[in-house]
Amino acid sequence: MMLLDDVDHQLVELLGTSGRTTNRVLASKVGLTEATVAARLRRLADGDVLTVRPQFDWVAAGFTVHALVFLRVKGIASTVAHALAQLRDVHSVSVLLGDHDVLLSVVSPSPATLHELVAELLERADVVALHVEQTVDFLRYEMRTSKLPVNGEVSVDDFPAPAIALDDLDRDIIATLRLDGRASFRKIAQKVGVSDGTVGGRVRKLADAGLMRIRAFHGLSDQHRIIALVLVSVARPVETARTLVDLPQVTTCATTTGSSNLLVFISGPSISEIHRWIEEHVSVRPGLRDLRSWLVVDTVFMKPDLVRFV
Repeated sequence: MMLLDDVDHQLVELLGTSGRTTNRVLASKVGLTEATVAARLRRLADGDVLTVRPQFDWVAAGFTVHALVFLRVKGIASTVAHALAQLRDVHSVSVLLGDHDVLLSVVSPSPATLHELVAELLERADVVALHVEQTVDFLRYEMRTSKLPVNGEVSVDDFPAPAIALDDLDRDIIATLRLDGRASFRKIAQKVGVSDGTVGGRVRKLADAGLMRIRAFHGLSDQHRIIALVLVSVARPVETARTLVDLPQVTTCATTTGSSNLLVFISGPSISEIHRWIEEHVSVRPGLRDLRSWLVVDTVFMKPDLVRFV
């Protein structure tokens, strides 16, 4: 495993906010030369620790429904999980420890398509039972895994109703950015056959529409950490979410509709720390009616380029 120092972690964090931050700006923030920063970034990329790529907001892309589907399955959960990754609209698949075995994150263009997927799942011989929690509003969204999440990719041609129409030039620029999100506009322009000003204008247009951003993907922040999902039914879910969303352990927080009205993904160094956090920040909430939690054992599939911008 590659050994990383504090500067490496700083660079990863900075690029996680804005993947096209220049080496000059990065160098000024970490106190090194541009050449040293460039060498460190090459080392991180060559070691499969860091990659910079476009991300797309699923709402701006035209996907109107997001849901978590909890499954109890027959057989080996990881084997079933890998099979379910092939289903339409599946955004990520995780193996759980708790009273359910597999968790699907589903991004659909309509409630009808979500209903079709649920019906398809219920017909499978390896699915024993399921329940669905549909998200309403995200207050924070950050997908985390303990490995670099690059095993799934969304096609822009599959966007149901993008916020702006995409033409062939947009597609060519996006395809080039997927190879190297830090490639200069001049280099991209040479590849797609237009001016660098045109490339810059197209990238800014996609960003201004809220459809695309470019940032680093990495597998650093949750190596050797526990990830847990907490579902809560509470009297004032939005108020509760606002008190939780900025806590350092929280990676994702959203209101939901279903058997719960609030979901929280948290990350901690141990199961005991996760348990302590739940007791201190959730169990004591006034108006708490129900609380359920699961450990995320592994995420076997993810489309890290399709996210919710918050």
